[in-house]
Amino acid sequence: MPPKQKKAPQDSVGQDKINSALWAACDTFRGTVDSAVYKDYLLTMLFLKYLSDVWQDHYDDYKAQHGDSPELIEELLKNERFVLPKSANFYALYEQRYEPGNGERIDKALHAIEDGNGSKLRDGDHGVFQDISFNSTKLGDEAQKNDVLRHLLEDFNKPELDLRPSRVGKKDIIGDAYEYLIDRFAAGAGKKAGEFYTPAAVSELIAELVVPKKGDDICDRACGSASLLMKCGRQIKKRYKGSKQYQLFGQEAIGSTWALAKMNMFLHREDNHIIKWGDTLRNPRLLDKHENLRYFDVVVANPPFSLEKWGHDTAGDDRHNRFLRGVPPRTKGDYAFILHMIEIMKAKTGRMGVVVPHGVLFRGSSEGKIRTKLIEENLLDAVIGLPEKLFYGTGIPAAILIFKKKKQDDKVLFIDASREYRDVKNQNQLTDENIAKIVAAYKTRESVDKYAYLAGLDEIRENDFNLNIPRYVDTFEEEEEIDLVAVRKERSERSSKLNWQTWKKRWINILRNWVMVPEGWHIYKLGDLGCGSRPAVKAGPFGSSLKKYFYVSEGYKIYGQEQVIKNDAFYGDYFINEGKFAELESCSVLPGDILVSLVGTLGKILLIPNNASKDIINPRLIRISPDKNKTEPLYLKYYLEDKWTQNLLLRRAQGGTMGVLNAGVFKSLPLLLPPLCEQFEIAQILSTWDKAIETTEKLIDNSKAQRKALMQQLLTGKRRFPEFSNKWVKTRLCYIAYINPCKPEKPEDEQVSFVSMDSVSEHARLLRFENRQYSEVEKGFTSFINNDVLVAKITPCFENGKGAYAKELTNGIGFGSTEFHVIRAKNGICSKLIYHITNSFEFRFHGRANMQGSAGHKRVPTDYLRLYKFYWPVDFKEQTKIANMLDTVASEIEFLSNETAALTNQKKALMQQLLTGKYRVKVDNLRTTEVTA
Repeated sequence: MPPKQKKAPQDSVGQDKINSALWAACDTFRGTVDSAVYKDYLLTMLFLKYLSDVWQDHYDDYKAQHGDSPELIEELLKNERFVLPKSANFYALYEQRYEPGNGERIDKALHAIEDGNGSKLRDGDHGVFQDISFNSTKLGDEAQKNDVLRHLLEDFNKPELDLRPSRVGKKDIIGDAYEYLIDRFAAGAGKKAGEFYTPAAVSELIAELVVPKKGDDICDRACGSASLLMKCGRQIKKRYKGSKQYQLFGQEAIGSTWALAKMNMFLHREDNHIIKWGDTLRNPRLLDKHENLRYFDVVVANPPFSLEKWGHDTAGDDRHNRFLRGVPPRTKGDYAFILHMIEIMKAKTGRMGVVVPHGVLFRGSSEGKIRTKLIEENLLDAVIGLPEKLFYGTGIPAAILIFKKKKQDDKVLFIDASREYRDVKNQNQLTDENIAKIVAAYKTRESVDKYAYLAGLDEIRENDFNLNIPRYVDTFEEEEEIDLVAVRKERSERSSKLNWQTWKKRWINILRNWVMVPEGWHIYKLGDLGCGSRPAVKAGPFGSSLKKYFYVSEGYKIYGQEQVIKNDAFYGDYFINEGKFAELESCSVLPGDILVSLVGTLGKILLIPNNASKDIINPRLIRISPDKNKTEPLYLKYYLEDKWTQNLLLRRAQGGTMGVLNAGVFKSLPLLLPPLCEQFEIAQILSTWDKAIETTEKLIDNSKAQRKALMQQLLTGKRRFPEFSNKWVKTRLCYIAYINPCKPEKPEDEQVSFVSMDSVSEHARLLRFENRQYSEVEKGFTSFINNDVLVAKITPCFENGKGAYAKELTNGIGFGSTEFHVIRAKNGICSKLIYHITNSFEFRFHGRANMQGSAGHKRVPTDYLRLYKFYWPVDFKEQTKIANMLDTVASEIEFLSNETAALTNQKKALMQQLLTGKYRVKVDNLRTTEVTA
């Protein structure tokens, strides 16, 4: 019998309705099985439903034309793209949904589809549905399983999921719905997501960069769900008016993901494909008739990052000779995938795009040798740095490498697109504009200030074939020049407010004597400024020379990173005896020397004061001892702390997640020196700012301590205003406020404020927000209104006091990070006082103790807020007066914090102007004599 006919509805259906209905169907499984498991059930049922609806549609057409010839209809249906056995029809399964055995019937239907379609849904003996069973105990016992599957069949029988072509039209609605589900499942699958899905924007970018052409063979040897392959196919259709003159090839190691790829291909009507199941590195299966590797015009992939067990043991005997340039390290398979992809590119037309972690760009040893050979063979065409948090399951930034077998030049284009993205909830996203900018820069192949750089082979060779993008693309931003007259006036006003009389007079006198003198400076290399036998730059002793068993309880102190981080030359816990000191005296430290951290806390600096003793440095520090006839130590300290110098040092750092500097970097560091007397005056000017910053920071610390004490007294009723005598009551937060209330109604002009976590200070203040459309943020974001209190959920944001009191929102409505709890005061309750309670020491202290989740991902649960107990004044006027007093103290702290930030920014700007000679100081002629060491 033919499948049961359904009367065709007159209405059409849009993509959004189908997507919503599919996502709602997930509710059948939620609470029963994990999403990593039920995604296979949902996607497979979508595939089955689509086949059944296409079959039903075509049957209806044939019946209308040949109603009196059932034999003819049967013959016509045998020529369909897919054959659907009668027992495998979705509607037959739906009619029997109340009968026992739903799981067994669905499994039999799927295997009948496999058997009825030859090799379309198979790879050898492996079928698409082999790794999924609807009759599995994962769905519960027999009764529960039958009930769950009944609900699933009913979900897919809803009118919104009538997927017949006569209803959905010729658009790729079903394929896009499939992609939508895969994307949603990937977003919630954490680290597992990378196994089957590359974000759509990244796939689109790679597809545009490799420029697929009509007639191309396109391959992805780690294809996942095949989204990247299909993006390449779409590029050809787009450029060649719908042409399907191309072939897609893929291989995937995980059986269930291979099944997703096969179904995905057919749902997108990509019939011209070959997708193999198997491990690409251990068992490449895309071979020619001679069992050799097959070659392709376009090769793309987003392989697993730094795969540990990739097949290192057998790589040396590889029959396909893929590792002639070197065997990658045992625990990192990145270059194994790259070498395989290089090997399968066609000699004349081959081009390749691959996603890699940044370690591929600079790691040494065997990877460094492989990288060198690929560059010297002129195969590498471009290195493109992507933003962090683009990929599901990892927050690290990645890069795209473009290789070509036939290049037009011998250069490599570097593009730094790491700051080009849109922040969408917890995941960053490339916009169409971001993609277009990258593609345009790649096609133009020219240097673009702070974005792209075209490097020659000699320059890459000078960098030891290190491809770290900051070495080539300088994204350093100069501080905006400041108006010195305006600064003098502003600082004078602020000084009077903060009573900084001790340094105010000297600072103003310096500004009065400021003039421009553009001559008399010299450029040196830091390594050339040594004095006598004492070199200007000296690394700490080799690690084996200073083992911990040499340490004693007292003697000569060992300077380490602790002293540099604390900026305390007199702090220390580790010492060596006199004999060991004599052995390592070349690494000793004298007053006026500068110590710099080489690893971890890169670029941290300590100037050794005049009253410090003669001690020694450890291997993680470098000592700078310049000739004091040419260099004022305090001036040199500021020069090394300047943003430009720090940026230069960071660009020269080696290593992966923890950068490392070495003595050679400092020896070659360019140093711009004015006359010694002018160095002294510049150092005094900048130290004036440091004293001012130190003063404000002490005031902030004192104000915070006072605020903490005041909050403990005012928020507990221990200290009260004399005009109030009503008793306080012990209450819970949920009695006086709504926790995470419902979404506000859409305003007429749809304009609302958007507040990210970065837009909230650690003083619980809104720093800034942007306007967005209500429809753009109504889903997937936290909503709030004016006078609501925001509290960060996650660590460390919660522990650091992140939160806000919402005010001055556009149309009174805001949306923002999902990592906020929202508290809304009930009628007759002062919301500002609730805000201060959520910033009290007690609230944060107990909140930390109640956090849930694994280390690094802990969150404050909603129940903690709801059930939090505290004492509360009944009188609204008393609530308001307490809140106003605490507001005053908070405002003072905020004023001081802004003061510190302003001073810090002015100091940065002055450093750039003074240390480069843009502004010069007059020097008293009596001070021009050189100072001896």
